[in-house]
Amino acid sequence: MRSSEKNEFWSALLEKAYAKLNGSYEHLNSGTTSEAFQDFTGAITKTYFLNKVTSNLFKIMLKAYNSYSMMGCCIEADPDPQVPEAVTPKGLIKGHAYSITKVQFVDVKTPKSSAKIPLIRLRNPWGDETE
Repeated sequence: MRSSEKNEFWSALLEKAYAKLNGSYEHLNSGTTSEAFQDFTGAITKTYFLNKVTSNLFKIMLKAYNSYSMMGCCIEADPDPQVPEAVTPKGLIKGHAYSITKVQFVDVKTPKSSAKIPLIRLRNPWGDETE
């Protein structure tokens, strides 16, 4: 885990404590984002699967974001154990968790049309400042 601030150490310390709680760093490679949120906060979590998604998912996410709820997401890992972190055509890594850092509608206007586009900003906690 990396912090966006180079002089911050708390995230590495938290990761070490969580690994100790779970028995080893190897145990951190499994589990879900919602399990981690529940472990760190004690809060009740809700999971949505995109193959069973409701039509109002973006509105649910926008309401949660505006209520300062913690949100994360992941892409199911490749079933082939030899390919644990395959990259999608959009550059996202399968089997990897992402933080959701912003949910909003963006107004897009062109000379011929205008629309509100729903956007979600993701952060790769293991990536560098460009990700």
